[in-house]
Amino acid sequence: MKYTKEFKLRCIKIGECSIGDTAKDKNVPKQTISRWIKLHRELGHQGLENKTPGVKKKLISPENEEKVLNLWAERKRSAYKMFRDLSKKRSIPGRDKNNHSNVSKREVYEIYKKHHLNYKEIY
Repeated sequence: MKYTKEFKLRCIKIGECSIGDTAKDKNVPKQTISRWIKLHRELGHQGLENKTPGVKKKLISPENEEKVLNLWAERKRSAYKMFRDLSKKRSIPGRDKNNHSNVSKREVYEIYKKHHLNYKEIY
């Protein structure tokens, strides 16, 4: 269940009553109220804001983005094959074998999405 930021603030008001009494009164688990108090101490009001669910966006490194786009211009490949070519385990023909990057598979997919590259394999 999601609680609003205002509800969380009302629950953690210090000096009003104990955590147990507040939990019973508001029908919220004691552990949840304790977590809200801890977040409020550490991060202030921002700590009580609801976060969006799901996987967080991956920041794309400009260097890795450039490498992917340059390799895409040379030969268009699926995102998986692009990742495989850029991974440490494989070398790219015509390039220095030590010239590898730490590009993650997820980062390659994000770059493909950002630039609207066709990353589906065509059979």
